Amino acid sequence: MRNDIRTSNRVLFMMETAVRQANRAILDPMVPELTPKSVQPIVDATARVRGEYLLALFKVAETAANGRPSPEAVKHLRDLRVAYDEMTHAYQALEHAIERGYLSVKE
Repeated sequence: MRNDIRTSNRVLFMMETAVRQANRAILDPMVPELTPKSVQPIVDATARVRGEYLLALFKVAETAANGRPSPEAVKHLRDLRVAYDEMTHAYQALEHAIERGYLSVKE
């Protein structure tokens, strides 16, 4: 039993190392140089999309007839949510890649 745990741990470590090496080798050359300045437009765009989504929520609430938003308003809100979700997920993927050491970061 003890050997099985050691073997499993060794295999998991080898897998983790292989994943890190593969991601670093593939992602680092694909992604533009990462600096605080190069990441700022991503941060700004994500914040802008979040703001548009939240603003639309307030507008829908203000204009909803009988407490129910129009189908057009719901569609617009949904479109903004999809954009916000995609920007947020992409930003989180970038954060994860940086945290795991897949990407080079410069000052």
